[in-house]
Amino acid sequence: MTRRGVGTRDAGVTRAYGEYVVGGIFGGQHRLHLMRIHRLDLAEAAVYRATAIPVWQAAYAHTLPDVLVPDAAQLLPDAAEGHRTVLGAFEASKDSDSAIAGVSAVSAASAVSAIGVSVINPAKTIAPAFWVAPDRRRRGIGSALLAESLEIVRAAGQAKLLLRVVGGDDSEGFAQARGGRVIERETLSGLDLSTIDRGAFDLWAAPTTTGAGYTLIRWSDHCPEELAESFCDAMTAMADAPGDVSSTPLTVEKLREKEQALVRFGIHRHFQAALAADGQIAGFTNVVTLEKQPGPVEIWNTGVVRAHRGHRLAQRLKAAATLWILDAYPQSTWIFTHNHVANAPMLAVNRRLGYQPIVEWVKVEFPVS
Repeated sequence: MTRRGVGTRDAGVTRAYGEYVVGGIFGGQHRLHLMRIHRLDLAEAAVYRATAIPVWQAAYAHTLPDVLVPDAAQLLPDAAEGHRTVLGAFEASKDSDSAIAGVSAVSAASAVSAIGVSVINPAKTIAPAFWVAPDRRRRGIGSALLAESLEIVRAAGQAKLLLRVVGGDDSEGFAQARGGRVIERETLSGLDLSTIDRGAFDLWAAPTTTGAGYTLIRWSDHCPEELAESFCDAMTAMADAPGDVSSTPLTVEKLREKEQALVRFGIHRHFQAALAADGQIAGFTNVVTLEKQPGPVEIWNTGVVRAHRGHRLAQRLKAAATLWILDAYPQSTWIFTHNHVANAPMLAVNRRLGYQPIVEWVKVEFPVS
């Protein structure tokens, strides 16, 4: 892989960061061809939707055939957790410049051949999506996208970039061969909602002998004002969980900002919480539904404050939340959840409830210096 140049900004459109000569087997022979990396702005939505998103979805489906492909809205440059930088890798052709420049024309966008995409959140130093077209791998495309992604976070003053890749797959080997260091492994588990035994879930949602003093409550999107401080404290208590969990205390102000941002992007959080005898939140779980993809739902967080552990509150909360989702959102088909591989107690809860492991995700850290 050879980098040929740097990009310029022209007519309000961010042009190629660089041109790369990449190699591969074409027609039984090893050949070289030109590839360009472009930064796609919000103004270039037609190009992004018509080319980069399908590449990401095809690569995702190829690598994870048993996992439902996420909705394209989850990769838009403007997202609930902050603005993202979207890089697309395009095979260069005589028509590519004119097609990318004509961003308002979907027909022109279709003339561009996208072969890879990287979506970076510079503020959080993470690339939530990094994919290369299945039939274009091992040709230097991933290396070029990684190099440009590192430049994005370097320009933002960050010292590292985090990628999430599939564990045990070629992606993990790719990352480690380019200086990446594995810092975390997570198990993605799924529960087919068409198979659950409601009677069993009713029993799991009932209080245990030692947990009779806890009362279950629930809310969607906006935490009740009288519980906001207590909820922030409960969220902060999750800092002792295995993995890359933020230890920065959550404030009510930050909570409200997050709530408003998620709703604005059609993401809804449904909280099932347990109140202790003193009225404080002892534990919670939240199930997320998406307006644009109503079938699959996902558990983002489950936590029990240390002083209230040992009463099977996590299992009770997850069971109650599942029954709530089944009744309120009958179109839901699966619930997915991620857990650090070292979080044995929560993984055990998931297995008792019927969740099955689907795939292991690996978080890899790259230094930008």
